[in-house]
Amino acid sequence: MGWSSITKSRSTSITGMANWNFGDVRHQYDASRHMWRYDVGGYAWDNSELGSVLWLWYNYIRTGRPDFFRMAEAMTRHNTEVDTYHLGPWTGLGSRHNVSHWGDSAKEARISQATHSRFYYYLTTDERVGDVMHMSANVDKVAAELDPMRKAQPKSVEEAKYPGRIRVGPDWLAFAGNWMTEWERTGDAKWHDKIMAGVNSMTAMPFWMRTGQNLVMGYDPATGKLYQVSNIPGTYNLPTIQGGAEVAFELTDLLNDPAWTKMWLQYCRLGSANAETLTRDKDTGTEGADASMIGEQGGSNSQGTPRLAAFAYYKTKNAAFAQRAIGQIFGGRGAGPLPMVHVDVPEVLNPVDESAAVSTNEAAQSSLQAIEILEMCKDQLPNDAPVAVEAGRGRRGG
Repeated sequence: MGWSSITKSRSTSITGMANWNFGDVRHQYDASRHMWRYDVGGYAWDNSELGSVLWLWYNYIRTGRPDFFRMAEAMTRHNTEVDTYHLGPWTGLGSRHNVSHWGDSAKEARISQATHSRFYYYLTTDERVGDVMHMSANVDKVAAELDPMRKAQPKSVEEAKYPGRIRVGPDWLAFAGNWMTEWERTGDAKWHDKIMAGVNSMTAMPFWMRTGQNLVMGYDPATGKLYQVSNIPGTYNLPTIQGGAEVAFELTDLLNDPAWTKMWLQYCRLGSANAETLTRDKDTGTEGADASMIGEQGGSNSQGTPRLAAFAYYKTKNAAFAQRAIGQIFGGRGAGPLPMVHVDVPEVLNPVDESAAVSTNEAAQSSLQAIEILEMCKDQLPNDAPVAVEAGRGRRGG
């Protein structure tokens, strides 16, 4: 099933597998077989990986196009009903991309997070989606029991002391998005307070949101508190590209909390800066006015770094951050049209025009970057667009 299949009729019998697949797309293109992968574990169904649902919703919000709405609606329904557990010990968690929608052993809050669904709920007041978002508000309790890093990073003696163990992102940021949504919907301050329990925990740590290997911290779902388990600054590529950046952007204005704003802006400004730079920045209270804090001292933090620089500009009005972000659109990873190649028989049964480099991850992330950077840095955009370079078009096959 490719992108075009999402818009097809929903009349398929409920007993057919197409109903389980409806609303999802494939994760990765296979250049060897000239088709989207369908039988390679970890590279088949997308299951909301790297913000594909958010990409579609932001695209609808900015354009109003009905085809974007229908696509986003289909993926939201699939994500909430198929990729999310509704019964059993994993209730509220989602299942990572795989050949089967439930085949991967990673069961995480980032897949089922309310951040993906709140657009649809607020636009339509669909109460079934509202029920699933409500369920996700307590998913931190389940995630604390099913350690998301149990395979990648076995627990240390220090980490085993706490009820659970999570990463700042995508885990805590997914929880925060769930609580933010529940706070918006109910007005109950306990959800605000749970977010702030995490914020206050991190601001007490030596490297704030960057504390710990792979940003792993101890966690107590009963209180929402996070605990330092490592005295090193860590980096990780997933916090801001699984919906975490979008949650943090909204939280900054909603919380209106100086401690959170300062901590999040440091994360946006400094990326993978070393311990000395992080400590100096924290001690001096620099909030982005010093352009020397970009580049060699900061460096990359994840695939989402350019949008973080854009947010730093949006809040500090330091033009150096805007230039860093805008430069990624015009000359960075994923910039410009992808080269297309025509593949003919006998290499394929049916001729196909393909771009072997395409992936749902890259499409979602590059599109979200463009949407967000163009909005947050709109007063810093160049007057003249760069000259477009026409993509190369080769030809393979007979």
